[in-house]
Amino acid sequence: MGPEDRKSGFPHARGSRHPLLLTHDVFFGELQSSRSLDGITLSHRIADSPPQEVEIHTHVEAHFVLVTSGRYVSSARATPNRGTTLVYNPPGTTHRDHFDQGKGSFFTISVSIERLAESTASELPTVAVHLSNESACGFARTLLMECARWNASSLLKAEALYSELLAAASHRSTPAHRSRPTWLRAAHELIQDCYAEDLRIRQIANSVGVHPTHLARVFRSFLGCTPGDLLRARRLEKAAELLLSTDISIAEIALESGYSDQAQFTKAFRQLYGTPPGSYRRLSVRHTAARRDVAF
Repeated sequence: MGPEDRKSGFPHARGSRHPLLLTHDVFFGELQSSRSLDGITLSHRIADSPPQEVEIHTHVEAHFVLVTSGRYVSSARATPNRGTTLVYNPPGTTHRDHFDQGKGSFFTISVSIERLAESTASELPTVAVHLSNESACGFARTLLMECARWNASSLLKAEALYSELLAAASHRSTPAHRSRPTWLRAAHELIQDCYAEDLRIRQIANSVGVHPTHLARVFRSFLGCTPGDLLRARRLEKAAELLLSTDISIAEIALESGYSDQAQFTKAFRQLYGTPPGSYRRLSVRHTAARRDVAF
């Protein structure tokens, strides 16, 4: 299903020489969850279009794309972060970004023209770019996690995280006087690589030679998220990849992703991805079957 099937009013017809215009929070993907702030929409989607069905399109408004599973093919400039794919597309971005084999999921932060105008001091990029800044990736990831556990205080938290994301994504995001500790990368990579283990803050801190309280504070300051948020996001991202790329049982995936039982895993997965693991896998299978009938 393309975006034109969900919302009407685009000044474009298929086959036109002009790119399809996508307005606020409109993407190629099946919507799973969405939260709205003032001029900002936070949404999580599962890719539902084979690559050949994603036509060239223009996004009227700015947005961030955080990939939560799958391999994202993007024309954005700069080198992606090693562990997290986060892209900023300014207003008017024209591209044909898509998922390899049409398999994947993504979290978007769509910003209205009016809201973006309030943030001109942030000096955001004027072309589509991969954001390799660990802080920017962390703030986007924390926004995703906050959407999954939405409560009465989440609106205020999300507004603050959005502001921090803008600052981290700007050209002036790395003040000269701030020096990142050499142990921080080791702590970050430990969580990324050992996500299936029963990690504790004290264990991570001991492995890099710092106090647990200092680790938590510095981690949040430089990486934009807590160690716990990174661990939960990493586990579920890997689980989503296994659901897309293998046929092993959901119980096995739960264990391989660091969860003690399937019920706990299913609850966590549904909170973040907006659908149970089984439904996520079936959606992927359905799209794979549909691709066999599409001629190149």
